[in-house]
Amino acid sequence: MRFSTAFKAGAVLVFVGVLSFATPAWTAKPLLDREWIMYESTHFTLLSAIDADFLHDLALELELIDALVRGSAAAGPPARQARNYIILLPNREFERFSKNKQHVAAFFAAGDKNFLLSRASVRQDIDHYVRREYAKLAIESLANPALPLWFSVGYSEYLAGIRIDGDIFEFAIVNRALYDYLGLNAWLAMGRVVDSAAMAQHDGREWHLAAGQSWMLVHYLVHNEKTRQSLFQWLDAYSELRASGMDEIASFTRMVGAGPTGFRKDLLAYFSSCCKNYALPLERILPDFAARLSTPERAQVAAIIDGVTEAAERSANYANLATIAVELSGDIAEQLPALLAAYESNPSQFEHGWALAQAYRAAGNIKNAKLHARNLYTLLSLDDAALADIVALERSLEIKPDVP
Repeated sequence: MRFSTAFKAGAVLVFVGVLSFATPAWTAKPLLDREWIMYESTHFTLLSAIDADFLHDLALELELIDALVRGSAAAGPPARQARNYIILLPNREFERFSKNKQHVAAFFAAGDKNFLLSRASVRQDIDHYVRREYAKLAIESLANPALPLWFSVGYSEYLAGIRIDGDIFEFAIVNRALYDYLGLNAWLAMGRVVDSAAMAQHDGREWHLAAGQSWMLVHYLVHNEKTRQSLFQWLDAYSELRASGMDEIASFTRMVGAGPTGFRKDLLAYFSSCCKNYALPLERILPDFAARLSTPERAQVAAIIDGVTEAAERSANYANLATIAVELSGDIAEQLPALLAAYESNPSQFEHGWALAQAYRAAGNIKNAKLHARNLYTLLSLDDAALADIVALERSLEIKPDVP
């Protein structure tokens, strides 16, 4: 997962290529020949090259997710305010921007713009993918390093389960496949879920269980009739405990009033009688929502695609420059700006966050090192070696999992 020896050996040649701004590796021309649909709302521009009669509802659902994620005092302000461009692309066009065939989405940041590209190969999956991936991005942008992995995973899946049906807002819709998976398999110990370092070590079957239990945990905190707090009140209390220096398992135990083992029994009991859908009149949620459907001019599409292309190229160039900085300079203070620029241009790339976390640790900035190490857990398609590296890094930062 780290920079390869061959890549490092070619650093000087790469540097010449970056300075000369050679012909771009991406080309947008074939995309412009498609028929495009565009929807614009308060915080989002949705652009689709496929049949997308659901764009109005998706724009509204994304506005709701944005409002819900940012509704907690504990969440902290977003790291930056930006216009969000959601671009739905068929597989071939999507893979021009993301070479990882396991990814369903790719994210690039460029100044005051966020670009979220979604693979749109199966119609019924598009809106679910987009809701879930945007929820993850919104959660990850919050300025609170105390937020645990189970919250990021569980809340993004919970938010993916919202729907607009006419003038009705439906939420907490059950992901039936995930629910059935939880019902057919023995659950993990909750200590292996509520501790981020322990949860991140799972893969395959265990990762699906951990993700499912995280989703059910969020569902419990929101909808259990025995509780008298909102999710954000739970989160506020948890964040205060973490800020006081308490570890994740101790903070969770204090928050819910039971240790992981005892709470697992409560959650299983809740699961056995769960779950119903909830609905509210839409006007009570977003009374002033407005969106505009249009068939964009070729020049409009070209401008947006050029923006994505430029952001992707900038990300590649920043990555090259960061590699050169690490190769040629032994001074961490000189490396940090290049590493930070690479990370901010594409937060979905493992190598950028990994190098930045290590650099902050070497510079003695343990707070930022912990923050970026924790962010690494949320990335897609991490292999076992990468997860082991993250766990080792967190342990070196004195984040020590204590799994019952």
